[in-house]
Amino acid sequence: MVSVKRRGSYLMLLDKLAKWSIFDIFTFITFIAALSIKMLSCADSIFLPNGFLDFEIVLKTSWGLYANLIAQVISQLYSHAAIYYHRKVVESGIKHIHETKPIQLLKSDSTKSSSFITLQNTFKITRNYDKEKSETTLSEHSDETIIDNIDLDALCNHAYGKLSGADHNHLARVSPFVNRIIFFFGISTAIVLFTAASISSFKFEISGVFGFIIASLAENGTSITEYSLLDIFLLMRHHMSVINTSRGIAGLVTLSILLLFTTLIAGLTFVFLLLFIWFVPMKTKQRDRFLLYVEIIEAWHYTDVFTLSVFMISAQIGRLSTDFGNQFCPYDDFFATIAHFNVLSERDARCFYILTNLQPGVYLFILFSCMLRVLRNFVVSASKQYKKEIELQAKQMTEEYVESSDEDGVNLKRIREKCIKKHTLQFTDKFSWLMQSIDISDLSVNLSKIGDRSSIETSSLDDSSKGE
Repeated sequence: MVSVKRRGSYLMLLDKLAKWSIFDIFTFITFIAALSIKMLSCADSIFLPNGFLDFEIVLKTSWGLYANLIAQVISQLYSHAAIYYHRKVVESGIKHIHETKPIQLLKSDSTKSSSFITLQNTFKITRNYDKEKSETTLSEHSDETIIDNIDLDALCNHAYGKLSGADHNHLARVSPFVNRIIFFFGISTAIVLFTAASISSFKFEISGVFGFIIASLAENGTSITEYSLLDIFLLMRHHMSVINTSRGIAGLVTLSILLLFTTLIAGLTFVFLLLFIWFVPMKTKQRDRFLLYVEIIEAWHYTDVFTLSVFMISAQIGRLSTDFGNQFCPYDDFFATIAHFNVLSERDARCFYILTNLQPGVYLFILFSCMLRVLRNFVVSASKQYKKEIELQAKQMTEEYVESSDEDGVNLKRIREKCIKKHTLQFTDKFSWLMQSIDISDLSVNLSKIGDRSSIETSSLDDSSKGE
């Protein structure tokens, strides 16, 4: 038995770790590129006729890999479903408590009596929207309804409260210059990702006798092949035409879509979704929905997994290629003798070996992951503090009504002082160096000016409509 809070933490942790289970799939995709060897003899070769040694080695996938992939995708979807129903259970439980269980508050601290008062959770808040119109009474008015009625603005323009500061007469707002930096930072993050996917991330060089033959017959005179993320995607499309079986084509289509969607498409969507949440004004429910999209995209964003798979294959491809070459060329003693008499260099005194070198693309992927982490923490932290302040405002509005309507005069402020919670770092604490201080009095003056301007524009529109 675990608490509800701990169960939610465990589910979120498992959801974040679920994407690393697909690491072996990405490593195998990189290994497909490493063992994709194509040799075409030159047309102007004086030793061999044209097309005499034309061949291509393709690593064919099988059902074991596909079964592993299907199991991991189902596990990821199951993790999302578990989190969804966990949150529904929590939401249903809170709603049930608010509707059925009364809140009992102790009347006095001096007497340890059992005299309690019951505060019903269903409130009737009366608001006069217009003096000439009748009063509108809102029954069963909860904090949720109050939040929906509060005018919300964009995160980039919101005046955040300094929750941990001693001066409560000042608010904090991100300056317009910082907002421009955030916009260009997000665009630069997307450009870094697209550049990393386009340029070479690693290159393979085939050495040994086999590599010497490939280099001598190749048009460019080398046995080096460079790959980017998009090159791997195109390579698997080429393998479809080579394998030319329905099972093989279906598997390679699945792998190629998984590779492209979880790296490039998911990464770009992640960046632009964060920018959309930061700059576009929206209601709290809408922002929560987009933050849920961010959570889902983050779970299916595998750029970090691809980067680690490149490092893994670069460290293991030499040993794997040696084992692969020994299957059809077990002549190590013969090549050692040739190398001893300097007939071949030690580098080429083997049948088949693959050397790998990391290229700038993989380092750009690392840079993109760091930039995306900074942007994600910035926007999500601001969203959390924004929601907390809106909920606190709605709660204060509700409690003010309870205090004014309570016949026994219960001091709710005294009760709240007993329930002081431990303060956690907020958005204004983490990024205080990007904030500018705003006086509450100046903010209220600006809001009153805006209200006067809007009333003037409304009256002018009414006069023009009457004139027409």
